[in-house]
Amino acid sequence: MSNPFDNAGVFLIQTIFDIYILVLMLRVLLHWVDADYYNPISQFVIKLTKLPLTPFQRVIPSFRGIDMAAFVFALVLEMLKIVLIVWINSDTFPRVGGLTLWALGDLENTVIDIYFYAIIIEVVMSWVNPQGGSPIVAVLYKLTEPLMRPVRKIIPPIGGIDITPIPVLILLKLVTIVLANPLIQMGMMYAIGNTSA
Repeated sequence: MSNPFDNAGVFLIQTIFDIYILVLMLRVLLHWVDADYYNPISQFVIKLTKLPLTPFQRVIPSFRGIDMAAFVFALVLEMLKIVLIVWINSDTFPRVGGLTLWALGDLENTVIDIYFYAIIIEVVMSWVNPQGGSPIVAVLYKLTEPLMRPVRKIIPPIGGIDITPIPVLILLKLVTIVLANPLIQMGMMYAIGNTSA
């Protein structure tokens, strides 16, 4: 029988870690797409992550437009989160190889979630405020355009309506099913010897 205090602890750990890891991965993506540094959203993300990232940035340089310091820090936090949750649930520590795969799969899911919800928010805001112009719209457009642009070349607007978000959202879900989830399952298997979280 599960202990309610253990469940509460797992919930708090997962929630706190997931929120901060999401912010870190958002920083990685905003850096990658070269989003406006002075945009309020960019500034919010930078200020939230600047202090803990400083030691990582001293030793880990960016690589091909990717903020590797933020990525490595997110991976470390993801691994720490998994270790704490596994330890609370089973009093054991996951094996490093499986732990790494599991954490990478979770980070992949985080990136997919960021893009999935960014596209949905962008679509909704285009209906509510078609003129755009807000800082959020500018960041969302910059963030999602690398995914949307190739699909727009294949699927032009139909009757003046851009249906590009639909196939992109479907592709994101397929990536989750085909790549991220199997990676997580494989990581779980090697980390704790079974396929259950």
